[in-house]
Amino acid sequence: MEYHAKSHFDDAFETEAEEIAASDISTLATKVSNRWRQYLLSISNKYRK
Repeated sequence: MEYHAKSHFDDAFETEAEEIAASDISTLATKVSNRWRQYLLSISNKYRK
């Protein structure tokens, strides 16, 4: 079974929903968490400059 999630960050960086897929739910949760971490880091780096 494959699990899917979509993330959509409504700002200038991301305009399309991003499909995230994994073969098990814990891997999907890790991928979603990592994607949020990347997004938040990009926001903090933007405002540091």
